[in-house]
Amino acid sequence: MRRIVIATSVVAVLASAASSFAAGTASTRHVARTYTMATTATTQNGQAQGSGLVIDGGPVSGTYGLIFVKLRPTDREASIRLTDRTGRTVQALVQQTARDGSVTQLGIVCGRSSHPLRLAPGAGDLVVRPSYGTCGTQPSVPTSGTVAVHFTG
Repeated sequence: MRRIVIATSVVAVLASAASSFAAGTASTRHVARTYTMATTATTQNGQAQGSGLVIDGGPVSGTYGLIFVKLRPTDREASIRLTDRTGRTVQALVQQTARDGSVTQLGIVCGRSSHPLRLAPGAGDLVVRPSYGTCGTQPSVPTSGTVAVHFTG
């Protein structure tokens, strides 16, 4: 009787593992970064002007106007949510860098992405630039806050 129970358990575990493998289980991860101010402005037609500022060393070390998240080869999509300390909706330009230095614009979000943004394979960095502009009829005036990114693979 004991061998039958063990054999049945082993078969159940193997069947479960096989179905998970066949279904292509997706990996997920959640990353949060803090942003300080904006150095980019976006027009209504999606044109972005500006950049970010990275200061290394000294009393004001930090990243201003953008955040970076190192991508993993398994990352396929990213959902983004920005929370400004003022409670206002914040607009952001979202980009992906490649290892060759090229930059691809993935979209502009207002507060959060309305759908997951598709990432190009090959890793690189996800760059989120809180920006001055408008979200609907409301102004986007980033001060400081959090960018939360949910990756799926």
